[in-house]
Amino acid sequence: MSIEGFKLVELYKSISGPRLGIAHIPILFNAFGINLNNIRKIVFYASERNIHTLIIPYSAAFGPVIELYSKNMRAEEFRRRYSIDEEHPYLRTLKYLSANYGLNIISPAIIERSGSKYYVSTVFISFEDVEEHLSQRKILVSSDEEKIGVNPGREIIVFDDHYLKYMALISREILVPEFGRIGSMRGCNTLVATISPLKPVENYVDIVKTLAQMLDRWVIHVGGIFVVEDNKYVLNSMIVDPEGRLVTIYSDSVPALISIPYKEMASRIHEANKEETIGILKFVSGQLRRLEK
Repeated sequence: MSIEGFKLVELYKSISGPRLGIAHIPILFNAFGINLNNIRKIVFYASERNIHTLIIPYSAAFGPVIELYSKNMRAEEFRRRYSIDEEHPYLRTLKYLSANYGLNIISPAIIERSGSKYYVSTVFISFEDVEEHLSQRKILVSSDEEKIGVNPGREIIVFDDHYLKYMALISREILVPEFGRIGSMRGCNTLVATISPLKPVENYVDIVKTLAQMLDRWVIHVGGIFVVEDNKYVLNSMIVDPEGRLVTIYSDSVPALISIPYKEMASRIHEANKEETIGILKFVSGQLRRLEK
């Protein structure tokens, strides 16, 4: 089933109520206006399909510019062109769309400017309070990101949409389950994962499934269709349940809106084993102190 170019993938169609949505859409390299128009379209269709929170692809404003430009553009010029702050048209548009269509938006891997510092961040915009947004700043910064002056994040933030509690992992952060354990202790029951289309984590499908099973949490991997000059990169969009089972994987080059009912997800959410998690983190912390001596 499709509407004007979007394929609709509605999981558990017989279950009523609000849904979580994944926007598997084209993101064109260095084409801000086109990308914003694609986001507007999918937000509109999502609002018509009872989507409460919509997750959009990696670096949806400009595409994967860090991987292509960090080596041959001055850091100051790069940050001037591609960083996003409170007044940037990208955030202002997302807030407008969120408020007017009545859904939350999660946008991973934007280049966020906060004061004099820069981060690679996942932002959560709530339609209930569009004046403010929450940011999960990437903790594990790559060499490409360091070259343009990106700072590492210092805190794990959990986004709450009243149905689920999310934390975000970008690229190689999916290889660090300790981040997810800390998020679980803070109430997270759903991990949002996304990776660069130009430098994807090897075997990321298997890693995402393993991460869900290790942490006993839902993992949503948002992929998309990335067009870079004459090349097209399609990353899988996936939903993995807390047992590590693949609920769905979408790898088509046709744009799609994928959705799953909150009721189904809530019925399979387990409480975090805090004692076990604290024990693991204490052990890791102790080993690090020994290595520092």
